Amino acid sequence: MTAREQRLQLLRTRLACQPGGDRFTMTQTGLDRYRIGPAHEAYRLIVPLLVQHGGRFGTLVATDERARGGGFLLRTVVLFDQEGLIIEVQEGCSATLPVLTSIAQWVPAAHWQEREAAEMFGLQLADHPEPLRHLLHEHTAWDYHPLCKDVPLEQPVPTARAWPPRFLDVRGEGVYEIPVGPIHAGIIEPGHFRFFGLGERILHLSIRLGWQHKGIEKLFEGLQPQAGVRLAERISGDTSFGHALAFCRALEDLAGTPAPSRAAHLRALAMELERLANHVGDLGGLCTDIGFAFGAAHFGRLRGEFLNRAEALTGSRFLRGFCCPGGVRSDLDGPVIEELRAWVKRVRDDLQSVVSRTFEAETVIARMTHVGVLTRRTARAFGVVGPAARASGIKIDVRRDHACAPYDALGVTPVVETDGDVAARARLRHGEALQSLELIDRILTTLPPGPIVTPPGPLPPFTIGLGHVEAWRGEVLTVVIVGDDGLLWRVRVRDPSVQNWIGLALAVEVNEVSDFPLCNKSFNLSYSGSDL
Repeated sequence: MTAREQRLQLLRTRLACQPGGDRFTMTQTGLDRYRIGPAHEAYRLIVPLLVQHGGRFGTLVATDERARGGGFLLRTVVLFDQEGLIIEVQEGCSATLPVLTSIAQWVPAAHWQEREAAEMFGLQLADHPEPLRHLLHEHTAWDYHPLCKDVPLEQPVPTARAWPPRFLDVRGEGVYEIPVGPIHAGIIEPGHFRFFGLGERILHLSIRLGWQHKGIEKLFEGLQPQAGVRLAERISGDTSFGHALAFCRALEDLAGTPAPSRAAHLRALAMELERLANHVGDLGGLCTDIGFAFGAAHFGRLRGEFLNRAEALTGSRFLRGFCCPGGVRSDLDGPVIEELRAWVKRVRDDLQSVVSRTFEAETVIARMTHVGVLTRRTARAFGVVGPAARASGIKIDVRRDHACAPYDALGVTPVVETDGDVAARARLRHGEALQSLELIDRILTTLPPGPIVTPPGPLPPFTIGLGHVEAWRGEVLTVVIVGDDGLLWRVRVRDPSVQNWIGLALAVEVNEVSDFPLCNKSFNLSYSGSDL
């Protein structure tokens, strides 16, 4: 019996032991996909059970089914990384008094996504440990729920009253508050950080986002599926390709027509180029924050070289317009491939030289070590993903755990660090940058002949398509549902930053206030990807 079969057998046994266990049957919907429900209390009872037995909370997708004769439907994606399993748990909610009973006390990873679903769909959030507003701030009318189908896109956002900010109340002798943002120096995106300190130490950090909430998921509604790619590329600018690829894979999953092999290889090449540019850029940002001018200058130079290479290959420094449903829009010829392989070798040596000189400096090591520690236990509990998770010893990577072509053949081994501090996150970025260069070389060596696009077939209505990508910040999950008219009916996007912001807040506790900029840069999360 395989590990996957053993896990499924265990889960079926545990499901049968639940009160009214016959409600929670598990149905296979794909090679590695299963569905439980829709069933009453499936979210409250079954999702924590799956997480307790090795699952990882992925994303919560709420939909308004009232026009179709139902109420609201909750779909939760739970991932079993070791076995490569994906289980969808469905629960229906009343159309007149929809209640979302929180599981955040047992599954902390659901914390922010529950708050978002409640305010976007008008669900009554019960038993949540911190039931504050999330993307829609307190000045927004409390009866405004923009993702409900009866709320038109063009409706202005109604306001209720003046802004009364609410944060977790932290009290004690000598405790003080430092409000920072949402407007920051430079070109950083808006976000509010409320520090609660004692002396120089941070006791607690509350992070408030939503300042540039732009209605991305509402904007998807009614678009032609092909047109959705352009919007996906603009979810988070530095992850343009990652989000475009996740959206395209969701359409291909829905249609049951994967991209041809050559297109899959070219997509992987672009994905690794995006990873390279951002990891090297982050190393430069860390050097800037600690005043190490050599590293800041040379990592910045290398980032520019990777972006310029992306433009030469695809026409865009941010790889926009390259990915399309069913494949890619342009190909590489023989001379370009050979020149690119020579470039990979040269730039690898260049990167190694800069990294060696940077991390040989005692001031660099001293400033990053034991700062902003995120423990493995905390990272796992709050569903942290990507480099932030792997730097804390969690060995998860979509390219290995839920691999599709060409990563299934390339055999990616996740780069892992265990210290969980700023230094570990920096070392991990260096390791992944080198790995990306190696993968690009192997992709070019094994690039198969054939077409670069196969248009997806018909898209079945009211069925979920899942796009799953290991972007440079971590796992991107995109769920696509089309309606009877073939237009996009619901698109749910979960950027890795949604899971990782709380990881940052917990990592800075007991650190000095002056360490926050360094900790923040070591995570380098997306405001835009969370605000949607």
